[in-house]
Amino acid sequence: QPDGRVGSRLRHGRGVMGPRLRVGVDAQLARIDPRTGHGNVWRHLVDGLRARVDVVEIGARSRRSMLSRTTARGTPPPDVWLVDGHATGPQPSGAASVAIAYDVRWSDPLQLPSVPVSFLARVAPATETAVRGSTITAVPSEFAAAGFRDLYGLDRNRIRVVPLGVDLPL
Repeated sequence: QPDGRVGSRLRHGRGVMGPRLRVGVDAQLARIDPRTGHGNVWRHLVDGLRARVDVVEIGARSRRSMLSRTTARGTPPPDVWLVDGHATGPQPSGAASVAIAYDVRWSDPLQLPSVPVSFLARVAPATETAVRGSTITAVPSEFAAAGFRDLYGLDRNRIRVVPLGVDLPL
């Protein structure tokens, strides 16, 4: 905007003055074991965000009150939620959300025979619920983005490609 405002915040140099963005993350995801691939992704994501925004870890008890737009302590709810794009869980209603998802390669007819039925029964519906219920779905590659568009008919504007990082200590 001409007066230097971005939304309700005043732009100051390269940054934005005003309240910091509050990002809600399930406490279990924020503290997941980083020795697994899934845990490594979430650990780097949450740790990287902490330097830039206020990360609000939401436990199971407070999740219900956060989803209803109020909190026990009277603090404002997160501005945006990060959700696991392959897991079930409460979807934030009325708030922006970003589903972090990897791919849907398991839906490929050539891959399908090698995918355990128990995996499909759990992950396929959870993935669909998460990505359809989110404002944006973040995926690691154009290949993955195409898979989500093809499988769920997601609009290009609802998918962002965010390449995964590399652990340099390896």
